[in-house]
Amino acid sequence: MPTLTPNENPNDGLTILDDFADVAAWTATNGAVAAHTDDPVHPLAMRITTNSGATASIIRDCVFALPGRFVSFWLKRTDANFDRVVVGFSVNGRSFTQVAQSTVKREAETVQGQWHRVTVPANLTLSGLTWADLADVRAVRLEVVPKPGTVAVVDVADLRIHDNPLPKPGVIWQFDDGRANTYDVAFPILRRAGFVGSVPVETGNLGNANRMVLAQLRELVAAGWEMNSHTVNGTPIGGAAIGTVRSQLRDSYDFLIDNGFARGAAHFIYPGGSWDAQALTEVRRHYRTGRTIGAVPGIGYETPGVADMGLLRPYYFGHASISLTAATAAVDLLVERRGFAIFCFHNIDEGTMTQPESWPADRFAALVAYAAQKGLASYVPSEVWPE
Repeated sequence: MPTLTPNENPNDGLTILDDFADVAAWTATNGAVAAHTDDPVHPLAMRITTNSGATASIIRDCVFALPGRFVSFWLKRTDANFDRVVVGFSVNGRSFTQVAQSTVKREAETVQGQWHRVTVPANLTLSGLTWADLADVRAVRLEVVPKPGTVAVVDVADLRIHDNPLPKPGVIWQFDDGRANTYDVAFPILRRAGFVGSVPVETGNLGNANRMVLAQLRELVAAGWEMNSHTVNGTPIGGAAIGTVRSQLRDSYDFLIDNGFARGAAHFIYPGGSWDAQALTEVRRHYRTGRTIGAVPGIGYETPGVADMGLLRPYYFGHASISLTAATAAVDLLVERRGFAIFCFHNIDEGTMTQPESWPADRFAALVAYAAQKGLASYVPSEVWPE
């Protein structure tokens, strides 16, 4: 298994909006900002300190067009008091009472003392604005929210904007574990729509009850699908002993390489979405990406090309309570905003929904047909985050 360089998100080709060298360019409310120049990774960082229990709001004028592009910056929390960061944009002639904004990182999605690439996906909440209005962004706002009654201190660095590298809005259709109904049910539905998918494979469970066999994986790959790493037997690696973490990662990766699935082997999916600082460090060291189920319940969208590569966010269809209306609304958002998402499934169930983490096959077929009708493209991880 290879060891990757620590610079997981090179800045080549990204347009810098602010390197935080001039903290006076930011206006702070309910907190303070100061230059933080002694960090070995980002020597031009800015430190934001909130007032006790109050959301620190910092605003900077900057002019750019957002549609078809994504904003990113680096963030490091220095203590356990950080709750979340919210990014907002205002447009010409509008105050931040009319804003496009999104919570982009929460405490549960960070490791204290580690830098995370924070990206702003397409699912911004619009208040008093339309998506077309964001062709004339005039200011950026970062809101750092502390836990109640505490003071949070975070460092931010390297605010940039980058173009969407994908030719069309689209999704990764991803089916965790290697379940038999991925081949029996999902594969023909996607094939009829001209879509491909990817399978994070529990390599040691191939051939077991309700699981695919090796020949079926090869048929999927021949049809344009991709196999990704998902440990040997679905062992959650968050909280596991370091030897277990390393053997699960190494043996899963080696199986994919040895059986001709090298294309997707550098992309990892955490079993059960379970990770901790140790697991994240190992995944970042050996894999191009790592995908969670989502530390925070709800809908996740991602940004192609540049992301918090060890903690990618999916839109998880693990429960039948997710309606077709909600799913097609996600497709509409991606089309309108030229966005991108990972659509993650476990079981595509044709029967009585007795298997856990199931989504109905008829609902899945309707979603796929709708995505095709709307012109979405399908991608695999190695296309979206190439090495």
